Amino acid sequence: DADIRIRRVSVLTPVGTALIGRAEGAVIDCEFPAGTLRRLAILRISKNGPKPESAGIFRRESVRRMGDATSEANRPPHVASERRDLERMSFI
Repeated sequence: DADIRIRRVSVLTPVGTALIGRAEGAVIDCEFPAGTLRRLAILRISKNGPKPESAGIFRRESVRRMGDATSEANRPPHVASERRDLERMSFI
């Protein structure tokens, strides 16, 4: 999944964390595990990663508690669906 050689960065790494919320063209200083400090420029952000199911990420199904009298049809739209649109991002 995360592989710097093919320019995929995990958000769980210091570099990935530093990139969260940044836009194309942003320049950041980031310290790498070896202690080296590098200046990184975000040239492009691609949101065309693998589909969530192929990445081992599945949407959660609604779980109804016993005694819950509210039917799925009567719930407001934002409550009825717990589907999450997950995207894996590649920082290039």
